[in-house]
Amino acid sequence: MSRNDPQIHVRIPHDLKIKLEESAKLAKRSMNAEVSKRLLSTFFDSNKGYGYDEDDYERDIFEAQQSIKEREADLAKLPPDADPIERAIFRYELRKAEHYLDHLENELEDFHNREKLYREIYHSNEEDE
Repeated sequence: MSRNDPQIHVRIPHDLKIKLEESAKLAKRSMNAEVSKRLLSTFFDSNKGYGYDEDDYERDIFEAQQSIKEREADLAKLPPDADPIERAIFRYELRKAEHYLDHLENELEDFHNREKLYREIYHSNEEDE
């Protein structure tokens, strides 16, 4: 980090300040580096809090893709004279599955971006120490 990086001022309990100072001293880091490392790790580890990692996203994406194929096949099996409401329900379910797949792909991209950012910043903090 450089002196040009933004600064924030926060109030914390005295006991927490002492714990941070002790932890920074043990790790041979500045207080700033210690606080930054701890904050960054909460963003990176937030994915783990949901129990998701890259493999979980990829598994869910694969399952969503399979679900879409099944829904497309079900829709194709409907006879031409099928009830319009039934056909609309099948289309709705297909769209819902497609939206879920888009959501999962965006989540995986966000996961990769957060992981990359964490590694870049964490590496930068280690170089500053």
